[in-house]
Amino acid sequence: MGLRTAAGRLAASPRRVALVLALVSAAAHGNAIPGEFVFDDVRTVQENAILWEGEAVPSILGGVLGGVPLAERGDTLDTSYRPLRFLSFRLDADLTRLLFGGRRVPYLFHATNVALHAMAALLVYLLALRLTGAGEALAAALLFALHPGATESVAYISGRRDVLSTALYLGGAVAYLGPAAPAGGVARGPWGAALALGAYVLAISAKEMALTLPAACLALDLALARRPRWATLGLMAAVAVPVGLWTVLAANPAGTGAEGVGWWGGSPYHALLGAARAAWFHVGRLLWPVGLAADLSFDGFPASRGLWDPPGGAVALAGWGLAVALAAAAAARGGRLVPLSVALYLLTLLPVSQLVPHPERVAEHHGYLPSVWVFLPLGAAFLRGGVPGAWALAAVLALLGARTAVRNLDWRDSRALWTSAAAAAPRSARARWALGMVLRSSGEMEAALTELDAALEILSPEARTGRLAALYLSARHARGEVRFALGDAGGAARDFRALLDGTDAFGRPVADQPRFAHLWHNYASCLRGLGDEDGSVQAWRRAAELAPGYGDPRVFLGEYHLRRGELAQARGWLEAVRGEDPQYPIALLSLGKVHEASGDAARAALCYEGLAGRRPGSADARYLLARARHGLGRPAAEREALEAALRLDPGHAAARFSLGGLLATSGELEAARGCFEAVLAAEPDHDPSRAELVGLALRFLDRGRARLDGGQAEGALADAEAALSLGAPGHSAGFLRGLALGALGRGAEAEGTFRGLALRAGEGPAAASAWMALSDLLRGREAWDEAGAALEAALRAGAGAEAVLNLGNVRARSGRMDEARSAFRDYLRLAPAGEAAEAVRRWLETHP
Repeated sequence: MGLRTAAGRLAASPRRVALVLALVSAAAHGNAIPGEFVFDDVRTVQENAILWEGEAVPSILGGVLGGVPLAERGDTLDTSYRPLRFLSFRLDADLTRLLFGGRRVPYLFHATNVALHAMAALLVYLLALRLTGAGEALAAALLFALHPGATESVAYISGRRDVLSTALYLGGAVAYLGPAAPAGGVARGPWGAALALGAYVLAISAKEMALTLPAACLALDLALARRPRWATLGLMAAVAVPVGLWTVLAANPAGTGAEGVGWWGGSPYHALLGAARAAWFHVGRLLWPVGLAADLSFDGFPASRGLWDPPGGAVALAGWGLAVALAAAAAARGGRLVPLSVALYLLTLLPVSQLVPHPERVAEHHGYLPSVWVFLPLGAAFLRGGVPGAWALAAVLALLGARTAVRNLDWRDSRALWTSAAAAAPRSARARWALGMVLRSSGEMEAALTELDAALEILSPEARTGRLAALYLSARHARGEVRFALGDAGGAARDFRALLDGTDAFGRPVADQPRFAHLWHNYASCLRGLGDEDGSVQAWRRAAELAPGYGDPRVFLGEYHLRRGELAQARGWLEAVRGEDPQYPIALLSLGKVHEASGDAARAALCYEGLAGRRPGSADARYLLARARHGLGRPAAEREALEAALRLDPGHAAARFSLGGLLATSGELEAARGCFEAVLAAEPDHDPSRAELVGLALRFLDRGRARLDGGQAEGALADAEAALSLGAPGHSAGFLRGLALGALGRGAEAEGTFRGLALRAGEGPAAASAWMALSDLLRGREAWDEAGAALEAALRAGAGAEAVLNLGNVRARSGRMDEARSAFRDYLRLAPAGEAAEAVRRWLETHP
């Protein structure tokens, strides 16, 4: 079955046509639905409170979202008054909140765009059906549905202005023409005028580009050789004239120079040359859709500076002259499709052709509506080729659909968008700037600097006027911040100083405007990095003077006085910030430090508690709170804050160290040891932790002795071994270990411990005490000879009378009475008085 036959059957069932076009559109554009909010989507949709909260309709219809001159909005991007687009956004937002639990996700917004594009494709078919055969109409609609030139309008949520206004524009034209007549002409319906007028008003409220619909309807009447509906056209014109004037004035309220929206290229003549080139540019992208660019702003599509600069201006004018002549010739021979298509292509492109200066010179989405008039004769041309032409059309449609699916990926997130835009149009200053901003936000500072440098190079000094001044200010400011982040404080200071010495889009000095106080703040930070503290203080004071509600400069001034010990001045600056915002995080942090320095731990704790509340994920805030609670003598609360800090950041060394000290004080020695060793594992040169471990070893010894005295030999042994592993004095820790082993009945191990201690000590009190302890163990198991040998070693090491007394007892026990008497006599010479001496005398009397 041929394409013409299939199209004929589809024409008999609008539902089938709608289904086919919906499926085709979904197949080509469906992968745009998971995309993120990008570029203007963030401001106009994701962060637009009017769409997500409260009663939006009055605000939208009242023009809160648009129609405000740039001079009253600073350097923000322009948002025209397009209430229907925003009302449709509100519907998507309400449904999104319902389905996604209040989360602001983009999926329904993208899906709506795809659905509107499918509707526009259906209306292309219905309109084409009134001008040509069913096969040609279907071919045109399929080309429109699948072409990658539509991706910006469909995949970009803010591009709804185009898909919505185009669908209504085409719907208005279909209503104006009336239903298709059986004989192939058109029959006028009774409600066509009202529907056409309603669609026209709605189309304009979605995007002003729809203003040309009355002229398009008149052209359709002339092409179809029928009498125009003058009454309907008159009503449309009555709407078009005031809306058109308002649009021009809203975009440029005080003439072509007020906001830098001058003639493209410098004069109407140059603007005409540029517009002629742009018109062919869109045709070229439709016929050969490669090199599509999401941004063609300043120098992405350079202005014409003369007839031959670039040469395309002269060629474009000549080309359009030839196209018009050929169209006229075709009309003279009775052809209507090509002349009508040429006329309506130029007509629908007229509102963005710079005949009225407009800030967006050339953009991919400008060709969305005009593309209809390229696809209509193109589809007819394919079908005139018979079967080969039909197969060629099928191949082209397959390639276009694949290219569209790939092209949609450029809009999936900001990085992909601006990477592709900068690659396709490397002379687009905005694309290079935006890519630099994306790279900066992801921490790729070197790459961001390259892109920002490129943007500033494109924005030559003579181009930094009007609206481009805002882009220049943003790009140079961002470059300064990136340079500062890379450690180039000097380069950053030059960028900020150059901006402060310049003017904004309206010729006003930047240095004197409150909205640029942040430049003074950043400049001050650079000066401080360069060691110019006096200069930084002056810059911060200037920022504070310009913007009393701007907290950061006051915080830095407060910290400056805190470093100098000028606590009263520091407190004054910081309290001023809290007067504007009682919970300003940086002010709470610095004010807490001021109170700590003043010895007021209670107020410091209050500040840090507020900081922790504002920064629930900040481990530093919990650590500072713990420090203040330490000053208040509240160990339980201090511990709670430290443990909270470590849950948020297990690697927070200061919190781990402080918790170790707190645990050591409370007797949780093992846990304290774990804290200090964890700090050392992360920071091997952390001397305070090393010192604390030495002190902890002594704490283990003290506790071990107490445990041994209390009969807790197992605990004493563990403490002794912990002390040994921490480098406690070897004799003290080893002695405790030997005693604990002995108490546990592990005599052999205890004997080995004491013998080792004695041998390592050699002589002196340490060796003597070890031999004595060994002798006690040996006496306990009645190893009298070995005990005697240990006591003799103790005496050689310098032991005193007690060792002599014990040696006498050991010799007596072993039956070596002569040696025992000798030892006892030696003892009486060393200690002639006391109970032990009297006992020795009685023994000697009974053992003469």
